[in-house]
Formats: sequence, C-alpha cells, structure tokens
Amino acid sequence: MPGRSPSFIHLDRAPELWKCARRVQDWWPTTTAYLRLGETKYPFDFRTHSGLEIELRDFYEVTTAWVVFCRDEYAVPPNAKTIVDLGANYGAFTLLAAAQAPYARIVSLEPFPSTFERLTTNVNRNGFQERVRCWQLALAPNDGEQRMTGAPEIESHLRHLVLRGGDQRATIGVQGISWRALLARIRSELRVDEIDLVKMDIEGAEHAVIPDLPPDSFQGIRAWQMEYHWTQPKGPLFAALERAGLRCVEDRICVEDQGVARFERVS
Repeated sequence: MPGRSPSFIHLDRAPELWKCARRVQDWWPTTTAYLRLGETKYPFDFRTHSGLEIELRDFYEVTTAWVVFCRDEYAVPPNAKTIVDLGANYGAFTLLAAAQAPYARIVSLEPFPSTFERLTTNVNRNGFQERVRCWQLALAPNDGEQRMTGAPEIESHLRHLVLRGGDQRATIGVQGISWRALLARIRSELRVDEIDLVKMDIEGAEHAVIPDLPPDSFQGIRAWQMEYHWTQPKGPLFAALERAGLRCVEDRICVEDQGVARFERVS
C-alpha cells in the first residue's frame, strides 16, 4: 500500500527479525540485505553466533540463508545420527544440521558443478568434512545422466532437472541417481538401517520421484521435510509419504501447491 513505512511493511516478519538478531553476528546488514532496505555489496560473510561462516554472493543466497537460519524452515533433531540433504545448494541446511546435530553424519547431494564446489568449500571451511559426505548427484527418476538447466543467468536455487519432454536447450549433463539406489548406497557406506531426517528441495523434480514409490521405499526413514513446488499438485506427494507411514505434522503453505511440509514416522 503506498505511503506505508518499511517498518510497517515488514512488521509481520518481527519473529524472524528477532531470531536473526539472536543468531547472526552481523544481523543488521543481513536484515537490510534480506529486506532490500538499502544497497548491499556482495559478496559478504554471513556468520552465526554458533560459529558458522558462509560467503553469500547475491540476494537469493541471502534469502536461502534467511529461511534456513532465521525462519526455521526446517527442523533438525539434535539427537539425529543420520541426515540426508537432497538439493543442498551451497550448503546452508547442511551446515545448520551439522551444527545442531553434533553427532550426525550427513549426506549432501548437489549436482551442479560450480554449486557443488561451493558446497564442499563451505563444509570444509566450517570443519565438518569428517561428518559430511558431499556427493555430486541429482535425485532423479532413474540412474544415469540427466539434463539440468545450465544458463548462467539462472540463480543456483532455481536450477532444476529438465526431464523427458522438456526443453533441452541451455542444459548441462549431470549424474542422476534413483531413490532406491541412493538409499542402498547410504546404508552401505554409512552402515546404517535408519535415517533420522531427509530434507528435500529439488525444484520440482519431487513430482517425478516420489508419487510412484512404493511404501517400502521409505522404510527406516523417521522424518521427511520438503519444499514442494507448484509445477504439479502436492496431493500425490503427500499421499505417497502417508502410505509409507509418514504423517504430515506441519504444512507451511506459501501459495497453492507451493510450500514446505514436515512429515514424521507414525509410531
């Protein structure tokens, strides 16, 4: 509404602003960058009071850090032993999980080459390389090469798989892995039967991966948290997880068929 002051416009974000002030060292520059209240010079270092450090290169990376660290878009069980990050991007959630679950081993998937390099850099910079395994893979319907949006003007958080029938122009080849193959590899290499948390943000590819999975594909998964995207209805996603015994405990709806949902194993 014309004439409203910036403080009034962002009043509904007061809880997030409070969390930012409590958790982030340079909270005011981070806040002004997120709210676009002034000119921000990139890159700048994002530092938490818990000791995490991440170089943020543009507004969209600030937004990712904000929703992970200040909005609590995902919840990390502090006693988790095994966590899987599907669509890790530059590593915001991976770092949060490593910090909040100090005994957890984490597998982080990121297929795009330059983004994967940043993920590994951030993991190493924060000293988590012994507990975090970074795999340059895309979760996909099938194993093998996949096509991914590769145009340089596309921000990293919007890059997605271009599946069969999609426009293959301005794409690059990345290595894909199916859910069953990924689960088998995790259990073999980490020698675990249960996974405490799966976080998924794969920019719409969830619609090609999840709905047709049988219930036993989720055996041993204790919690599942995902951003789902408007490209298709969310109903089949939720139904597949619920058939597997994972109950939706929270659904933060942004717009129709777009939001973040949390599922937990029914006892």
